[in-house]
Amino acid sequence: MSEKELRINPPKVFDRNRDNFIPFVQDARVYLLLNDKSYNTDQKKIIYVLSFMNEGTAKTWKEAFLDSVFNDVNQDYGKFSNFLLNIKGAFSTADSKGEARAQLRQLKQGKGTADKYISQFQILAGRSKISDDKALIEYFMERIHTSILSKIFALDKIPITIKEWYDKTS
Repeated sequence: MSEKELRINPPKVFDRNRDNFIPFVQDARVYLLLNDKSYNTDQKKIIYVLSFMNEGTAKTWKEAFLDSVFNDVNQDYGKFSNFLLNIKGAFSTADSKGEARAQLRQLKQGKGTADKYISQFQILAGRSKISDDKALIEYFMERIHTSILSKIFALDKIPITIKEWYDKTS
């Protein structure tokens, strides 16, 4: 008797938007890991991921990939690890660190909450690979509400680490 597939939120359909690529692959891999008994071959894993590539240039890429498989005498899908490298090459940002830094420069709190801003900032900071607190603090301070910034500067002890800035802002 085969094990029943565990249902969690599957990945969202991937259309080619590079901003959605990493979450798409992560969601697919988590789902496949959770259901490793059902998706126990490279072919099953690849077909699962392909099933969510139904829009935009992702659909075109999928069609080209499947054409190459179906035109192969063995109809070999290849290794899942190679497949992931191929889609990463096709859809990930060439300079993901640089793009994340550019997005940090554009990010601002706007009408959103401080906690939402902090969450978005942390994601982009992680992708940017910036590890220097001073540089992160500079990016962070540039785009929070001036009213929050004024309150932080009015404190007896101004934060000196990015974590302290997150805590005080929240």
